[in-house]
Amino acid sequence: MTYEEAMRRFGSDAPDLRFGMEIVDITEVAKKTEFRVFRGTADSGGFVRGINVEQAASKYSRRQIDELTDYVKSDFGAKGLAWFRVEEDGSLWSPISKNLEEEHLTEIKSLLGGNPGDLLMFLADSWDVTCKG
Repeated sequence: MTYEEAMRRFGSDAPDLRFGMEIVDITEVAKKTEFRVFRGTADSGGFVRGINVEQAASKYSRRQIDELTDYVKSDFGAKGLAWFRVEEDGSLWSPISKNLEEEHLTEIKSLLGGNPGDLLMFLADSWDVTCKG
C-alpha cells in the first residue's frame, strides 16, 4: 500500500487493518447540499470525510459523542464532528439531518455502507485534519 493510499483510506501511514473503518470521502455529496458546514468546506477546497463505526449507534450516548467532538477539536484542530445514527428503518438521524435533503442522506449512507445500528461520523476540514481526526 502506498503512503498516499494509506493516508486516503486510513489517515495513517501505518494503519492497523484489523479494525477496518476506512475513511470515506463525501466531498462531492457535500458540494450538492445546502448544509453550510459541509458545503462551505467543500466549496473552499476542503474535504468532508467520514467513517462508519459499525453497530456503535447504541453504544455512544449524546454526551459521549460531545466528548469525542471536544477531543477532535482539542487534539486535531477540527472545527467539529458531524454524525448520523442509522435507524432501524435505514434512515439517518442526527441533529443536522434536517439540514440535508433525503437524496443526500441516502447517498451518504450508501457511500459509507451504513446499516441499521451504525454510527457515521464526519469531519469537514483540511486534508490533514480529516486524516488525523
